[in-house]
Amino acid sequence: MSSYYGPPWTLEGSVTPTGKREYAFDLAFSFRIAQPDGTVTAREHRHRYTGRASYPAKRPRIPDATSLAGWKIESPAGEALSFKSLGEARRALGIAPPK
Repeated sequence: MSSYYGPPWTLEGSVTPTGKREYAFDLAFSFRIAQPDGTVTAREHRHRYTGRASYPAKRPRIPDATSLAGWKIESPAGEALSFKSLGEARRALGIAPPK
């Protein structure tokens, strides 16, 4: 899935701690609609996101054996990289295994 957010865009709002590893958020993202070819229209749009998020002290790691068949990862240089598994991608990118 792709989304195109044309300039100028703004993100306004707040994120507030409400407890141990829990946060309340109220954010408004404003932008101009853009087309897949990069053309920005005059039409303005606004998304509002509100809610709460919490995270455990330690989150489970997605297994190295997770298949990435059919996935393409675009590098900052624009090169499309592909890997057979998440573990292969982690090793190629120098991400250390868990301790």
